[in-house]
Amino acid sequence: MKKLLTLLAFITLQSHASLLLEPYLNYNFGSGDRGTSEYSTSGPSFGGKIGYQNLGLMLGLDASMGSTDMEVKSPAGTTNYDMDNTRIGLFAGYDFPVLLRAWVGYFFKNSLEFSKAYNGIASGEMYNGSAIELGVGFTPLPLLSVNIGYRMNTWDEYETASGTTTSLTNNLEINEIFVGVSLPLTF
Repeated sequence: MKKLLTLLAFITLQSHASLLLEPYLNYNFGSGDRGTSEYSTSGPSFGGKIGYQNLGLMLGLDASMGSTDMEVKSPAGTTNYDMDNTRIGLFAGYDFPVLLRAWVGYFFKNSLEFSKAYNGIASGEMYNGSAIELGVGFTPLPLLSVNIGYRMNTWDEYETASGTTTSLTNNLEINEIFVGVSLPLTF
C-alpha cells in the first residue's frame, strides 16, 4: 500500500510538469553612453523561450534576433547605423494564477553586428557581451501575453570582420525597454 501511494504521489507531481514553448515579438528602445558619445537604439526583435513549467515555475532557454537602428551622437556629429542583434540566454520566472507572469533572464551571448559597411567599419564587425532582463506579462487571454520589460545590455568586446577580438576599455552599456506580445504554450 505504501508503494502504491508513493507511485500515485509521483504521478500526480509529474502531471503538473509541462513543456513551455513561447514565441514572442517585441519592440525595443533604449539609450546609453560611452565616453563622450550618447547612444540611442530602437527596433523590432523576435524570438522564443523553450523550457519547463511546473506549478507556475518556469525555467529554460531564451533566444532572439532583431534589427536595431543605432544613433550615435558625439562631438564630431551624429551617425546612424543599421545593426543586427542576437541574444541567447537562460530565464526563470513564475506564472501567477491571476493574469500575471514575471521573469528574469541572463543572456550570456549578446551580439550587436554591423549589417553593412560604414566609413571605417566593415560589415560583420560586432560588439559582444551579455545582458540581464526583467519582464512582466499580462495574460488577458489564455494563449496571449502582453509583455513589458527592462534589459541592461553590456558589450565588453569588439570583434573585427576577420575574427580578431579585443576587450573594450570603456564598455558600451545601453539600457532598453521592450514591449511586445507572446504566445505561452504548454504541453
